[in-house]
Amino acid sequence: MRFDPLWMKVVAMLAVVAGHIDVDALPADPAATLSVKGASSRQTSAVVKAIGEELGASSFHAYLKKHYDDGRLRSILGNGPATVFVPNNDAARVFPWPAKRSDDPADVDMEIDIVRKHIVVGHQIDYRRMGSNEARPYRASTVDQYSAQLVVRNGKGGPSVNCARILGRPHQVEHTFIYLIDAVLPLSNGDFGINSTFDQCNPQLPNA
Repeated sequence: MRFDPLWMKVVAMLAVVAGHIDVDALPADPAATLSVKGASSRQTSAVVKAIGEELGASSFHAYLKKHYDDGRLRSILGNGPATVFVPNNDAARVFPWPAKRSDDPADVDMEIDIVRKHIVVGHQIDYRRMGSNEARPYRASTVDQYSAQLVVRNGKGGPSVNCARILGRPHQVEHTFIYLIDAVLPLSNGDFGINSTFDQCNPQLPNA
């Protein structure tokens, strides 16, 4: 029997929303994320609120809320499984973000892209279900494929994503897991045109 791939995706998405699919069974292939185009913004709104009020990550929350309010990130999380890595206040405050009051479209796009590089759509990532020292790659929600890979490890020194340590267990909001991390996720070398501690970790899988 022949199946239409689009039909299969629709059924899979409905199953996720209904809670009838094991999100941990979803493939770890970075490109294998579920489409959420046209999804409602309810889950995104709840996640934005939780990051500011329940996790207290006010610095990163300010950027996320700014672009939620202006509509640019309104429905990025959709209704399906997702994971958001949230830099704590100490990390977000020292990161070289574009100028907050800049009206330069390039600065605005860069700011949004940084936020999106902390979001994985289509996967409810739970490091507690990974094997010892296991690493899995995921694709961040950015359109910039050059530096979009996130590698989550359940390492001997504790869980991590790229060079950032994961601080504690996931905070769950509907179908989204939220983790506090101790650094803004490192981007590929050259993203900011600077040499700093922020661009010295290129994610590598074991034996890669």
